[in-house]
Amino acid sequence: MSLNPGPGRKPSRPSSRLPAHRCAAPGCSKTVPGEVLMCYPHWRLVPRALAREVTRSWLAFSKDPFDQDARAAYNRAREQAIAGVAEHLRTRP
Repeated sequence: MSLNPGPGRKPSRPSSRLPAHRCAAPGCSKTVPGEVLMCYPHWRLVPRALAREVTRSWLAFSKDPFDQDARAAYNRAREQAIAGVAEHLRTRP
């Protein structure tokens, strides 16, 4: 990382991107960016309040990965979202 990149250039920052992974929805094989839990079609199936809780708890956990309460809150919200999508997929016509 260059602290003095030269005139007119911004300092570079290390990448904070997480590796891509498979969508967390059961049976989905789409690859999604590391910063998201599910592909867009499956994420839309998560109730809005729960989606906000997943996002809120992820942000808290990502700020301090050693905070066990934040980790537990994220894991609970994540599992609820995955279970909700799985239930929706089981019961759809």
